[in-house]
Amino acid sequence: MPQALHTLQALLLDGHDHRLVLNQKGRNHYFCTPQVQPKLHLWGSSTASNISSEQWDDAQSIHHAMQDDAQQYGSAASNARYTSQTQQALQQVMQLPQNTPIILTESGTDAHRQWAQHLYQQYPQDTWCVIMPEACETGRSIPQALQSQQHAVCLRSFSLRDQQGKPRTRAAIKDDVQQLLQQATQQKQRILFIMVDASKTGCLAPHLDDVMAWKQTYTERMHLLVDACQARLSFASIRRYTEHGAWVAITGSKFWGAPSFCAALIMPAHHPHLPQQATASWGMLLRWQLALKTMQAYRMLHQDTCRQAMQRISQSIQQYMQASSSIQAFATDGIPRPPRESETWEQYPSIFPFFIQTPQGIMPQSQAIQVYQQLQSDALLPIQMGRPIAIQYEHEEAGLFRLCISAPLMMKEAQHKNTVTQQVPKLLLHLEQHIGRMVSAS
Repeated sequence: MPQALHTLQALLLDGHDHRLVLNQKGRNHYFCTPQVQPKLHLWGSSTASNISSEQWDDAQSIHHAMQDDAQQYGSAASNARYTSQTQQALQQVMQLPQNTPIILTESGTDAHRQWAQHLYQQYPQDTWCVIMPEACETGRSIPQALQSQQHAVCLRSFSLRDQQGKPRTRAAIKDDVQQLLQQATQQKQRILFIMVDASKTGCLAPHLDDVMAWKQTYTERMHLLVDACQARLSFASIRRYTEHGAWVAITGSKFWGAPSFCAALIMPAHHPHLPQQATASWGMLLRWQLALKTMQAYRMLHQDTCRQAMQRISQSIQQYMQASSSIQAFATDGIPRPPRESETWEQYPSIFPFFIQTPQGIMPQSQAIQVYQQLQSDALLPIQMGRPIAIQYEHEEAGLFRLCISAPLMMKEAQHKNTVTQQVPKLLLHLEQHIGRMVSAS
């Protein structure tokens, strides 16, 4: 039997991503543990979520089933069976066409890497230009993941926010990207283009209509990836992207609330050249099974009930932040999605970035990380938020906190009205009190 299957804790930590490794305090890179913390309030899905008590029970059942399967069929055959089953389950829950290829990957960064490397191999004689949003909005490891030792690759990025931190206009982003595309075309480079839906701070850019127009103009040389690793979009939106010929990178360990890490690369149906599925780690397969349980349960709920739940939680967070003197909301525009016959939950923000205002000014990143860790270990009301982002704000590096609505939170509110909404003032008041104690002690 594979070593990863010996214990559930070993299985939860199994994978090829260095961020899974525990430190001396038994926490991974994102301060999560492979044990249940029953009092911990999970509002950090833009980064990672600790395993919940419900997930632990499910994980035990999945673990035992994996052990039995590996003993019956052998490790390699069992791993291949679970990989295929996971791919089919994802295809079914998102209602994708049966011929939609899906590659399971260890993380969103790994999905980017596999997409780029596959295309580099398809066009080995070409030089390449990657055009993408700034890495602070997608992932700091992504630029490196898109490089190649065998191919000439240049990387150009565009900003989603101005120097004051406000979302840039559609026209401003469009002008920047248009110049980058023209430069790449003049240099006869093939283009890897990445749009984000949604970013670490909840932005969608560039506008889909602009991306589709560029794709039509540069159809022979432009390859499109939608970075949907936050997974804060409906299954219908994922299908729409693939129908437009885009590849889509998603995760099960952000919005869908599974422990880190698990991701997938979804390709357009009938794609002629397919990347090869690497042998999946048992840990990643377990984490996808946990994400799929949430996705399948979500499919059973009425969509308007989910929309109303997301709206209530979102409004509660915004109202508290607007009235607070110490919590300074970081501007995020509405999500510019195509018109629908009816509204959906994805039209509402589910990531709420904010600064902490102290008597000395905006809290810097170094102090923000301390607060982020202290809040998770708080004896009275432990809170897990999104890991603070280091961001230049008014010419200084500030720590940007994020309070995030996950699918499990949305579904809980949908099934039990106001149970989650009523938590919001209590959690944010506790945060303000914690900051007040820190300021008094310093």
